[in-house]
Amino acid sequence: MISLSGLHPEIVIRFMGKTRVSVDGYCHPKNFPAKPCGLCVSALSVFSAPLPPLRLQRLCGKNRTLHTETHTFQLSLNQIMSIKEFKPTIFFLLKFVGIYLVGNILYGLYITSYEPRPDPVTHVVTDHSAAVIRTCGFPVTINDRGNKPTTDITYMGKARLSVYEGCNGLNTMIIFVAFLIAFGPISRPLLWFIPLGLLIIHIANLTRIALLFFVAEYRPTAMYFTHKYLFTAVLYVVIFVLWIWWVKKFARSKPAHGKSV
Repeated sequence: MISLSGLHPEIVIRFMGKTRVSVDGYCHPKNFPAKPCGLCVSALSVFSAPLPPLRLQRLCGKNRTLHTETHTFQLSLNQIMSIKEFKPTIFFLLKFVGIYLVGNILYGLYITSYEPRPDPVTHVVTDHSAAVIRTCGFPVTINDRGNKPTTDITYMGKARLSVYEGCNGLNTMIIFVAFLIAFGPISRPLLWFIPLGLLIIHIANLTRIALLFFVAEYRPTAMYFTHKYLFTAVLYVVIFVLWIWWVKKFARSKPAHGKSV
């Protein structure tokens, strides 16, 4: 539907019963002409494929009579928006994926260099988790397996929980750091925010492993769900909150607001 509202003309494009685009008529160099089909085409160009015939209703500014016209548009995405508007987002995604891939490759090389034994980080994380469990009154010990990349948490002579390399938290830390560096800016606050975030993620991971020990001890049937879904989701929520904290409080660069047509 194309309509005039008082002295401020406005074009409203509706398709399948929904408003798709609202365009100020004064943006047109001829100041909303009698047949604004060219402006309609510009306003409607939010798709890159042909559309079925669209019914456009034009409310005349003089006699306020309603006219209905039917048009078929061959629409192009480049007619309404430039690739420059997406450059910051595309650049961020490329940086994020690139940093994550590099970090993940280095992490994989680090892990495979210790096969088949567990790597030192996994051992340390398991040792810290055992210390947390011991503070709760459970005299647990840890034991590295010689033929598997895992460290066991043993209680009363029996292995209750096995911590694999994927549970040491390094992969989630890589995701966390990749986002911060990609989003930017590279500034002084980033130099202390990254270590702080890594410490918080480490503590959250230790808590996750300690809770999994108690699940394995008292509710072993719930082990699969809590390990694969519940506690993993909680860990990623912690990372997401840290990202929001950075974006809201410390990131100086703000995305440009879209301009009205």
